[in-house]
Amino acid sequence: MISNTKRKPVSRLIKAISINCLVFTCGLTAAFDTASAAQGDGCEVQTTQDQLTAMLAAAPDFQNPPVYDFINNNGLIADLQVRYETPQVAGCSTHLRQFAGEKYDNRPVAPTMLMRPGLQYQANITNTLPDDESGHLAVRRKGGKALHHKLGSHGGQSTIFGYIPPENLSINHNEPGNFNVTNLHTHGWHVNPTENHDNIFAAIGPGDPTYLQQVDLPTDHVAGTFWYHAHVHGSTTIQVSSGMAGTLLVNDPNKGLDAIPEISSAVDRVMVFQQLAYDTNGEIENYSNLQQSGYKALNRPVFVNGQAYPVLEMRVDEVQRWRFIHAGITDGIQPQLVNDYQSTSPQVIPLHEIALDGLPTGTMPSIQKATLSPGYRVDVLAQISDASVGDTYYLVDASQTLANGNNVTNRYVLAQIKIVSGSANATTLPTTAQIAQAKQDYVYGHYEPGALDPYATIGPLNDVTPAELQTGKRQTVHFLAGNNYTCPDIGGSCTPCPASNPSCNPKRVYMTCDGKDGNDDWQCMNFNASADYVRSLTLDTASLWSVSGETNQNNHTFHIHVNPFQVQRKFVDGSTGGLGEEWVWKDTLRTPNSAGSVPPPAFLKSRYTVFTGAFVQHCHVLNHEDQGMMQVVEIRPSDADLIDNPKAAGEPVIQALQRR
Repeated sequence: MISNTKRKPVSRLIKAISINCLVFTCGLTAAFDTASAAQGDGCEVQTTQDQLTAMLAAAPDFQNPPVYDFINNNGLIADLQVRYETPQVAGCSTHLRQFAGEKYDNRPVAPTMLMRPGLQYQANITNTLPDDESGHLAVRRKGGKALHHKLGSHGGQSTIFGYIPPENLSINHNEPGNFNVTNLHTHGWHVNPTENHDNIFAAIGPGDPTYLQQVDLPTDHVAGTFWYHAHVHGSTTIQVSSGMAGTLLVNDPNKGLDAIPEISSAVDRVMVFQQLAYDTNGEIENYSNLQQSGYKALNRPVFVNGQAYPVLEMRVDEVQRWRFIHAGITDGIQPQLVNDYQSTSPQVIPLHEIALDGLPTGTMPSIQKATLSPGYRVDVLAQISDASVGDTYYLVDASQTLANGNNVTNRYVLAQIKIVSGSANATTLPTTAQIAQAKQDYVYGHYEPGALDPYATIGPLNDVTPAELQTGKRQTVHFLAGNNYTCPDIGGSCTPCPASNPSCNPKRVYMTCDGKDGNDDWQCMNFNASADYVRSLTLDTASLWSVSGETNQNNHTFHIHVNPFQVQRKFVDGSTGGLGEEWVWKDTLRTPNSAGSVPPPAFLKSRYTVFTGAFVQHCHVLNHEDQGMMQVVEIRPSDADLIDNPKAAGEPVIQALQRR
């Protein structure tokens, strides 16, 4: 908790500064061959081994996504044009919504934003998608203009003093819509959630003026692997499953993992795993294929940077840094490196895990497979020693099997690794001491009097202490999907159906629950944009969170914006991997699950520093989020912050908050 320095007004922006830096070699990509093909050709569901073999043989060379380099281009503004494009993927000529623009290379993946702490990310977002006015409602924000959005838009506002709901709440928030309305969320960044920063309440409709997004990255922000994606309620799934997601790469050669020579000299591979749910016409225009069962029935590959089964090159003993990003919408992925994808007992080459959700853990366990739920990132170091030039290895999803009855599961293989000749950039793994220091670099603050560095006596990865947890109320989140509830169409409190009522509404609902009543029943609600359902927290406090889900028939993944949390590490097998009670920092967590019974919750520790404003917590199984499994969260200034800001008493926004 920041206590021995004078607070600065929470409305002050962090200035972007110019820093001399090393060139980060992400590898710009060449444009794909876009030979003309009739829309829908090659989009049929493929299930045979011969078809998979043909796709593997025709796979492209691995390429990192294109890069907007903010480090070496002071004042750069990324060009993100939201429009339909026709990328050809896995033999299918698609018609998908994309973050396109200057860097677009006809792949369904958005460009990488290369950043350094202390700089400002800027993007011009222009929505040129077609506008269908049917089914629109005018949503008027308090003190603002009317916004014409389809059913499902929440339309609230994030201000530095908290959340302001829309005036019109009589709309169905939990029915997918807004398919051509968009915005951009910087997933995992600890940044300002208001105005034109990381504001997920922003809504950019077709034909709206170009939206300039500006996000200041704090000078002591952790360097690592983050990502961005569209985040308008009701359309998040349909846009992300079209490929509207990209990487936010924060690089800092002076501390953290980037300061380790064995890592900074290694080849750096960005792997954006995508679950592109296009139908047999190559389109995504409804929710038919966006539920888990529908997506699985399509049997599409898990795409990597918009590519199917790409072939990347490695040299014997070479160390490469692989950045896994789960930018999918539904099932988890467990990347595993093997020598033969068709063998039932292949040789497994261990991976060396160095960061979770972009944040260094301070350890480097050797793992048989990584664990990725939607929204997760895992950084690993890969090295193949017992190999010969010409050998092919495979990155597979260990949660899948190659055979599904008489069919082949195209989601099993993720990428191919070809062993080639030549010398390697790096052949030595870091020491455990180097890895430990990479986390330690972010444990203590680096405050300088007069500087705009937001961190003072504590750093971003300093453990949350028991004393801090006394400053905030315990938070409870339980995700629940079921048929035995009645919920209002406009969103709000859901009531369990008694067994004696056979006429109970059987519609499936997706809810967030908080606390229990006197009958030990959860108090559950589907998404509601009113102030009555906001989870309110206070700046410079901390909380213990209890996060839980259901049995293993429903997978849920908890994600909260702006402030990360600490959780005790668990590996795929449920163990601590010999690391004891290691608490790691993350921003996304699959809720515990178990067969046949409600599992115990996971306990998280989180502190709320630097930024006030409104954002959301939700399930990152995105079709759950779009259908109601989401809640507004606000960080409000403390009394001391309001006293330190003499303008607060006269702000109209404060009066609006008091009237809620």
